[in-house]
Amino acid sequence: MVFSPASLALMSTLLMGGLGWLQLIELRLQDAQATLTRHVVDSDLVIVEIDAKSLNQLKQWPWPRGYHAQLLDKLRAAGVADIFYDVDFSAESTPTEDQKLIQAVRAYKKERVMLPGFIQPASSLGQNDLIVTTPLPALSQNSVLASVNMRPDRDGLIRTVSTHWHINDTTAILAGVRMLQATNPPNTYRINYSIEPRSFTRLSFKDVLNGHFDTAQLRNKHIIVGATAIELGDILPVPVYNALPGAVIQALAYQTLSEGILKPTSALTNWGLLIALTLLMAGIFMIVGWGRALLFVAVGVFALLAISTYCFQKWHLILPTAQPITLLISGFGFFLITRLEQQHLRLLIQALDIRRKDALMSSVVNNSMDAIITMSDQGVIKSVNPATRTLFQLGSDNIAGKHISEFILDFETGDQPMDTLGMCAKGMRKTVEKQARQANGKVFPVEISPNKMLFENEVVFTVFVRDISERFSQRAILQHQATHDSLTGLANRYQLNHTLQKIINSPQDKPASFALILIDLDKFKDINDSLGHAVGDQVLVQVAERFASQIKKNMLLARIGGDEFTVLMSTQDNTLDATQLAESLHQSLQQPFTVNDLSLEVDASFGISLYPEHANDAGLLLQHADTAMYAAKHGSMGPTLFKPEFAEMNTLRMTVSTSLRKAMAESQLNMHYQPKLDLATNTITCVEALLRWQHPEMGYIPPDKIIDIAENTGLIWPLTEWTLTRALRDLNTWTSHGHRVQVAVNLSARLLQDASLIDRISQCIRAAEADPRSLILEITESAIMSDPARALKNALSLRAIGIDLSIDDFGTGYSSLSYLKTLPATELKIDKSFVMEMLNQKTDYLIVQSTINLAHTLGLKVVAEGVESEAVLSALRKLGCDLIQGYHISKPAPHDQLQSWLSSQASSTRTVLSQRM
Repeated sequence: MVFSPASLALMSTLLMGGLGWLQLIELRLQDAQATLTRHVVDSDLVIVEIDAKSLNQLKQWPWPRGYHAQLLDKLRAAGVADIFYDVDFSAESTPTEDQKLIQAVRAYKKERVMLPGFIQPASSLGQNDLIVTTPLPALSQNSVLASVNMRPDRDGLIRTVSTHWHINDTTAILAGVRMLQATNPPNTYRINYSIEPRSFTRLSFKDVLNGHFDTAQLRNKHIIVGATAIELGDILPVPVYNALPGAVIQALAYQTLSEGILKPTSALTNWGLLIALTLLMAGIFMIVGWGRALLFVAVGVFALLAISTYCFQKWHLILPTAQPITLLISGFGFFLITRLEQQHLRLLIQALDIRRKDALMSSVVNNSMDAIITMSDQGVIKSVNPATRTLFQLGSDNIAGKHISEFILDFETGDQPMDTLGMCAKGMRKTVEKQARQANGKVFPVEISPNKMLFENEVVFTVFVRDISERFSQRAILQHQATHDSLTGLANRYQLNHTLQKIINSPQDKPASFALILIDLDKFKDINDSLGHAVGDQVLVQVAERFASQIKKNMLLARIGGDEFTVLMSTQDNTLDATQLAESLHQSLQQPFTVNDLSLEVDASFGISLYPEHANDAGLLLQHADTAMYAAKHGSMGPTLFKPEFAEMNTLRMTVSTSLRKAMAESQLNMHYQPKLDLATNTITCVEALLRWQHPEMGYIPPDKIIDIAENTGLIWPLTEWTLTRALRDLNTWTSHGHRVQVAVNLSARLLQDASLIDRISQCIRAAEADPRSLILEITESAIMSDPARALKNALSLRAIGIDLSIDDFGTGYSSLSYLKTLPATELKIDKSFVMEMLNQKTDYLIVQSTINLAHTLGLKVVAEGVESEAVLSALRKLGCDLIQGYHISKPAPHDQLQSWLSSQASSTRTVLSQRM
């Protein structure tokens, strides 16, 4: 039976398809389609990344589960639809941390939180037994299980995803299926990698944890929380993008299900296409020559690829192309073979054989860019190619008969086969790096690849030699980049950790003691924000140079973060030596830094931890130095040695910070109000809003501590908005009862520099349906002086919408007349430290008197705080003071009690509230 080229092509194609030879080709073609049709979609899914900068800020991994609990609280407050938290919580940590996470999960409805479950072999010996890993039971009771298992294709790439699995009464459904509430999804489906990963909004774990995000981005959105940092290892091989984090793959699986899954064509359609193409090819090959047949095949291949790509993009339809293309190409091959006569075929085979033998030395050896040396199994050189002479600078010298060790060092010179060649011949090592020597004595690195062969009953080694000097240089550059900061050239965090681990884990070289100094530049963010990162970078370079000038050879100076530096030093007297060095480093910053004709002052806070006194672990040592640094920063202290109570203070600060958010959400905070008496009319014209917090466990927490914690944890805006809204709503109540007063609210110094100040305060006023003219914002001198230009701009905008401004605690800060004449303030408050002793201290009396005169000259009203006696009141009246505030008038009181007190003032000019309580 004689078969036509088309029928032979069909049979060979079906055979290759049945054997699975075309499967990888088909996958590659489909990957190419996805690459060509990559596009961005509008997605309602947000990825919260556990990324490198989050790891860098939070200092350790795994994180305490309290961080995850805080994140869940943040997301719940932002109003997300549901959350898939792709972090393994199957193992217990500490009871306290586990309980924090459990409470955070319980705050959601059960179906809104998904935690990962996965299956894995019970052992690595190939048994079929599987084990199921699920979250802690307490977490599982308050969440649903989501599958994270992904099965790679034959080439190791993740293309398909299972929608569910069920083992031993445990069922896990893909997170995307639960989020979309998909009904009757297929058991598995292909992930559409034409969807760009940048379609998803991505927020850093650190930014969400610190509140640095727009809640509108998350409202009613589906959330996936997962690792994207390379060091966490959750990076999987995928087509199109080479590798993606598991959380991003989960997001693509969700979006694929949302956009419509990829649908393969039916087997009947595929068979019909192959048969139709075979018949068409058979007809074409009967009437055309090889040139037109080749054109038909080329057009057919292009058409198949174009049509399949269009179907993929338009209808999410997967049209197989590997078999049709193979059919066309093999058909053309059989077509050519049938056109050749047997004699031509024999001549062609003979010619190919002759060319192969002839090119054995001339093409492979002589034309090779690599040096090729043939030698005996004892290392005696038999022949070399021209590239060898160039590589070793040999000229025309005859080197046959010389030993290989004259040119490649470290080879044995004995009669037995060399170890390196023996290992390569047995397949134990394919390539080896060695040092080589040129004829002029220059030594350079090479890579050798020996191959063993039997030639004329003699064992011969063919050694390929390649100069890898450039590779060594690149390796050294990469090594330096991996261990050094690119901006300052100092060691980086990796190098610091590596050095710490090496010192601690090396018994022979371990010093008796050493110190770690952590340095954080103060208010460096202000330089970046106001002058730009380019100026900030130049400042960092100059800081690094000054620090380096104080460092000795046995010390390690590193930059481990944006404006954080460390010094590792071995000492005899840790405390004394480390403190002296820290003082020297601090002193090096005292001279201003000059950048672009700008003179900038930079200060820093220093924390010191000692080994082994404070810790014998690298991570804990760095953490303690960081804790000491923050204690120095908050306490305005010089270089500070770690103390255990600092860690307790940090824990307390974190506890209070977490409680503060809860207190605002659950109305644990309260507002008290203290009246201001107008001395001209003997009437109450204003009340000052004062924050009060009675913590259920820690008792009364002073307002200054609340503000400090709020400013350092990103809660200052939520707290300010809560205070303003509450005070204005209470004001509305008093107004409805006929009390025409203003309410004064203290404004954080940090917020006066905020560009969003006007919009957010206006929003609070609108939410409370209040009149802006009824609001007074009290600002301190320090808030003005930190950035006078920006403070003045915001102050003018506040006055423009009708809000009065009061300068609080006047005389206790950076007193300056220059800002008083330009600042649009309406009143000035004399600090109570001057008022309370004005009758006993002449200097205090003069300060009060001059301040009243100065304020009146500038057209400002004067409020005296701390009035606690009739005598002080009378003295202030004589000096012309406008308003007074203090216990002599009334103690701060809650809203309802103050309302009763105000009502009593309609018939009585002044009543001391404390006498009525």
